[in-house]
Amino acid sequence: MFTSLTLTVPKDYQVASSESTGASNRVLARLTDQFGSGDGRGEKITFTSSDPSVTPNNTTRSANVGGSAAFTYHRDSASGAIETITAQHHAHTPPSPNRSGPAPSPPTPPAPER
Repeated sequence: MFTSLTLTVPKDYQVASSESTGASNRVLARLTDQFGSGDGRGEKITFTSSDPSVTPNNTTRSANVGGSAAFTYHRDSASGAIETITAQHHAHTPPSPNRSGPAPSPPTPPAPER
């Protein structure tokens, strides 16, 4: 079971020198368990930026054997506005049971005694 998702910027954050010039940035997400070990092979992590000029945005990556997933993107904005990058882990949920036909009827209460 994973207990933590850490998001880091491994190198200096780049800001575009002017509109539409695009600056490349990279963020790294790491899934760890309660012991601090990373092992999220195949786990899905979605990265999202608060800046609509970021491409690609709302991108899902699979974690590697160490629980890490990287996201490299371009931001075409020189506004200096604060950008927030988020990462979300898509935790496994058990599938709902498959049923065919109507749901079973509740049990019939016993008849009153005479």
